Amino acid sequence: MASDTDSTISDESDLALSWSGRWTLAHRILAVNVLTLVLVLLAIFYLDSYRNRLEKERVHKVEAEAGMAATALASVSRAERGRLLANLGRQNQTRIRVYAPDGRVLPCPANGTT
Repeated sequence: MASDTDSTISDESDLALSWSGRWTLAHRILAVNVLTLVLVLLAIFYLDSYRNRLEKERVHKVEAEAGMAATALASVSRAERGRLLANLGRQNQTRIRVYAPDGRVLPCPANGTT
């Protein structure tokens, strides 16, 4: 009785992988390593552009908050400005400083500090 694995049509060409005939093991390993490096570089470029977008967004947010604070300061009396600045700083968890046109930091009327 013949073996179940015994085949009359066993050619060497059937066993060869047709897609990898020209690619040696060294070439395949090199291709995987190069592909990995390319993916890492693409990830770095993507993260860099993402960081730049976040930075621009934060700058835009700070500019908007400063504009709103300036508008609010212009609409209240001088006696209420210190209290308004303190409330704005507490709500936004920021430190607000008011500068004079010549660049000096103006003291805060609420507590006398800068």
